[in-house]
Amino acid sequence: MALPPLKDRSRGYEFAASEYNLIFRMENTGYVRYKDKEKGIFYLDPSPYYNDPKSQIYAVKSGEFPPKDRLIEVAVTETETFYELKGQELDPVLVKYTIGWKYINPNKIRGKDLASTEEFLEFLSTPVKNPNFYNIEDFRYCLGMCAISAPQITDLEKGGVNTVALDTHRDRQKWAAFKRILGIVPQEFRQPSSKNFYKFLENSEEIYPLNSREVNLSYFNVTDVPIHLPIPLNMAFKTHGEYKQSFEEYLPVARAYMINSLLFQPYVPEKIEKRMENAMYFILEEISSREDMPYYQDIGSVIPKLATSFARLNFKSWVTLNDLKSSTGLWSYVMDGSRHNTSELNKISTDYLYRLSPEAEILLKEITELDDAGVPLLLSTVKSYTKLFDFTFDNALRKLKVNGSIYFPSGEKIGLVHY
Repeated sequence: MALPPLKDRSRGYEFAASEYNLIFRMENTGYVRYKDKEKGIFYLDPSPYYNDPKSQIYAVKSGEFPPKDRLIEVAVTETETFYELKGQELDPVLVKYTIGWKYINPNKIRGKDLASTEEFLEFLSTPVKNPNFYNIEDFRYCLGMCAISAPQITDLEKGGVNTVALDTHRDRQKWAAFKRILGIVPQEFRQPSSKNFYKFLENSEEIYPLNSREVNLSYFNVTDVPIHLPIPLNMAFKTHGEYKQSFEEYLPVARAYMINSLLFQPYVPEKIEKRMENAMYFILEEISSREDMPYYQDIGSVIPKLATSFARLNFKSWVTLNDLKSSTGLWSYVMDGSRHNTSELNKISTDYLYRLSPEAEILLKEITELDDAGVPLLLSTVKSYTKLFDFTFDNALRKLKVNGSIYFPSGEKIGLVHY
């Protein structure tokens, strides 16, 4: 079943609850899309994925121009109707003049989706045969985080969750079922021009489109690319015919839930940042105690990515301690499961995976010197201090992050892990 493009949706059940509310129930509220940024002329769309269907536009009469793509409510002082020629007809366009605006919490407009979080996660496991035989809840959460991604919380790294589906026998029918589950991802998000980018891969290619804020790469049995979340396919799947009808009937509702989730950009409160660093020590202990790995774990990003994704899945505006604990526990479970679902021949030496290059060792020494001197660890300060050239610097910085020597808390901040 091919779902319509996001811009062409017309049936009520295809819309996220927040989109529906902004179209039919709320005035002067939406996501900013500029028609003319210099003149302060803009639209307020029900979401970044669906344009305002009403013949209206906003123009700033006084006050600051609102930021693009943000959810705001505007104060309208007066209106005026103009007519524009479309084909052989004159269409009225309502112009609303604004004198101010304010940010709106997405929860204020969310309303009630046709699917609950539990129903959405249960839908994702539809193809699994005899789900009671497995720890199906963790599998569902893994798929949920694959679908709803993770927000970009730092200037130094794109958002998104990279996953690897692991199966000892490289069963392509399981891989096909995995991809079919993620059929809820709109086709527009498969394009490199999308701000939310998703791609399935069976090789070590890494694709990070320039214009994408969130990048989600799902690999099949690839063991040498940095990954946030492994997904062991240690269960039996139904044939496509056994679940095709029920799956396709619910697919538009599940996609609407996904769209609603993507509208949330949960941030990490300062008190949770320190807890995240402690959780990273747990990850480092788990990995350093093993001689080999079934995949290449990105240590520096895994905690922020999974915690923010978990918060987004539950429509939260910020990460809570429970999100951090739950996502860390989920990682621990699937990490252990992945070891039993990968051929011994495909496992890679931990020492080999996490060996620092000479350039990375130089950069780590420089970052440590700055930290010891009490200098704030910002990208700009580290770049001005390092002796490495730009390309070498970028590769070394990424290697230190993947190894868990550093992490990126927010903005351009760099966190040094004393392990």
